[in-house]
Amino acid sequence: MAGFGKMIIGQAGKKYGLHRPGAPAAKPGAAPKGGGIFGDDDDDDAPAATEDALKKLSSDKHKELMRKRAEKEMKKALAQDATIFDYDGALDGIHKEREEMEVNKKAAQKERGEVRYVHQLLEKTKERKKEDEKLFEKRMVKELEAEKEEFGETEKFVTAAYKRQLLATKAFEEEQKRLDELKERDDVRNKDSMADFYSSMLKGTNKASGAIVRAAELSKEKVPSKEMLARMTLGDLPEGVQISKVSAEEFEAAERRTRE
Repeated sequence: MAGFGKMIIGQAGKKYGLHRPGAPAAKPGAAPKGGGIFGDDDDDDAPAATEDALKKLSSDKHKELMRKRAEKEMKKALAQDATIFDYDGALDGIHKEREEMEVNKKAAQKERGEVRYVHQLLEKTKERKKEDEKLFEKRMVKELEAEKEEFGETEKFVTAAYKRQLLATKAFEEEQKRLDELKERDDVRNKDSMADFYSSMLKGTNKASGAIVRAAELSKEKVPSKEMLARMTLGDLPEGVQISKVSAEEFEAAERRTRE
């Protein structure tokens, strides 16, 4: 076999036959894994990053779905009412409605005042007419008396209408006389005792007494009850009960409570 030289089979650097596999050789230029104390954290961060990405994707999809749903509802609402989102117009309408209500309220108050004023004018006109009729009757009586003195007794004729007028005038005079007597009797300036004062309070014939009676019903303090006022009026006071005057401050407080 001499003369053939050395025979080389296979490639140089490669092992052939049975052998135990070792660690794979590192590729040139590749950075080695690990190399630090916390090198294994990369394996733990990978699932967390994936989960965050999924959450973000799911949140974005949910937001997009809600946005589309809101747009759909908005279009549906606008189709039913084109001014449903006109908030400025709605606010202006509210202010205008309030102004109209205020104007109507003032007009109603003015109308009530005018009606009350007209009613008072009618009452005054009626009273003046009655007074004129009384003056006319007095002149007629004087003329009849003068005629009687001059011509003596003569036959007199009275129509039914004139007779009704005389009766109405007489009734009016009696009513006026009765009202004047009541007003004079209930005038607090003519009262001499506290019993009379409390009697006028009980009847409520003047503004001050009416206010105190109403305040007594509300507060029940420092003002006698109606039953007590009635007993005071009759002079039937229980033993140990004294009548005390009401001060100006107490009266004003009672009147304020009544107005409230």
